[in-house]
Amino acid sequence: MKSVTIYGSCVSRNPFDVAPLQGNVSVAAYLSKTGMISQASDIIVGDYKVPNTDDFLSRMVRLDFEKSGIAYLKRMPGDVILVDLIDERLALLARGNSYFTLTRNFVHADLRDQIGGKVIDPMDPESFPQWVAAFMKIADSIEKAGFSGDRIILHCAWWARQIRGSDGKLRILPRDTLEKCHRHNLFLKSAYTVFRTRFPSCQMIRCPNELFIADESHKHGPDPYHYIPEYEREFGRQLIEILQGNVADTPRPVHPNAKMLEGTSMYASSIETRNPIVQDYGLLLPYLTHDKEWVAKFRDAGIEIDAGGVPKNMFRWGGPYRYSVTIGHHGLSSLARFILAASDEEKRNIVGVARWLVENQREDGAWPVEYDHNWFPQRCEIIRAPWVSAMGQGLCISFLSRVAAAMDNGAEFELDKEKCLQAARLAIIPYNKSPQEGGCQSLLFDRYPFYEEYPTNPSSFVLNGFIYAILGLYDLYLYDGNTDAKRLYDVGISSLKLALPLYDLGRGTAYDLTHVTGRIFAPNIARPSYHYIHVQLVSALEHIHPGEFSVILQRWERYMKGFGARTN
Repeated sequence: MKSVTIYGSCVSRNPFDVAPLQGNVSVAAYLSKTGMISQASDIIVGDYKVPNTDDFLSRMVRLDFEKSGIAYLKRMPGDVILVDLIDERLALLARGNSYFTLTRNFVHADLRDQIGGKVIDPMDPESFPQWVAAFMKIADSIEKAGFSGDRIILHCAWWARQIRGSDGKLRILPRDTLEKCHRHNLFLKSAYTVFRTRFPSCQMIRCPNELFIADESHKHGPDPYHYIPEYEREFGRQLIEILQGNVADTPRPVHPNAKMLEGTSMYASSIETRNPIVQDYGLLLPYLTHDKEWVAKFRDAGIEIDAGGVPKNMFRWGGPYRYSVTIGHHGLSSLARFILAASDEEKRNIVGVARWLVENQREDGAWPVEYDHNWFPQRCEIIRAPWVSAMGQGLCISFLSRVAAAMDNGAEFELDKEKCLQAARLAIIPYNKSPQEGGCQSLLFDRYPFYEEYPTNPSSFVLNGFIYAILGLYDLYLYDGNTDAKRLYDVGISSLKLALPLYDLGRGTAYDLTHVTGRIFAPNIARPSYHYIHVQLVSALEHIHPGEFSVILQRWERYMKGFGARTN
């Protein structure tokens, strides 16, 4: 039987008590409730009364006090060491160059009163350099204890933003808890990058984003890191695969200090001050940043909202027109604000948009655009009405899926949920058809499926529209496990990974690939607001697929700050 040494928390220890790990993999040693800053600090000298019983919690207090945690693990080595960083959240007591983890048992043992000192919050960004220095010392000790390379496993755990109640329904955690989750997840994101930089050959356990759900009935309580049983089973499955050697090519990150040329970026005179990074992604959360940004965008674009809450576009060439892209954005923006603070106006908009989508969908699932569009006269032919926008389809699918999830979670909308879901399911049909067939799928390089925001001739391959279309498929799959949506999503992700480097211009991004399909044209450079959207959308995908989009995301973030890629 394989054995595992754990340096972390209950999020890594709990799954060993249930299938598939129970009875198949053993725990050689378990060290928890001791922060790395504490373990790496100096031993305090003095006559202190430290618990000397051998129960688990007293032992952890003693190992923290004596800074002997790694030595303890070394005495009982497993086949691998499994590390998670959830316990790095615990406050610290500082006395000189010595630090102690402020657990309840540490306080109950009167050690806080005996030692005195100052309380330190390790989640304070100013404490992060100290954490990095401590981690590097601990990393050296882990290697000296005999663990290196693929014998080190990082469990990429996150604080959940949703909780499943005893009635089986999901709900968002209270606002103050969400703020704490956000703060801790920012720390974890940076800490995982440091960890993988120090141990580039480590293996990783990364459970799907949709399983990061707290369990109200958890034996240790309903904290954001006490997950539902499905998470623990998936964790066990991944760990067994690693121990059996069945994991192929774990993605390796580029060092965060990889050399970049600091120079004049195309965005240097218009550096974006907003943070585009999506901190979490889930059906019961506000969609991207739609709770903040789309009201002003609608006003500036001259979009009108009718009495039923449905938007109408007035374009320079005419109108008013119903446009699926605008309708989807408006619905998602209204729902995002309703989630944070329910209001009658947002409720009216949500109901109005949902009813319009159900009542105005074609039998083939499309919400057709009813005007001719001369999108890029120099490069593409006029798009003749009616035409289908994959971006519009995706946004509306996301909206309807999220409305259904909100209704499951207690939102009282005067809607037929099943009709909303049926419309969302029908809306994926155009993803399977070419523009000539009334759909929105083109082929990049005549081979790779691409869902087109604008079904132009030649194909334009607009990036932001493609990702919005993909996210719609993901949201539908996330809600009801729709296998067709999952298949189309997987195909889209594969095409996107191939295509993303083509949009990278070294100091910014291209809005589309007409410079590729047109052959003689210069890139259609994305203006700063669209580069912001590119970064935001890629960061959402990074949440869904941790580590798979991190390299390009880091680079594109730097372009926003005026940096360019290194020259030869």
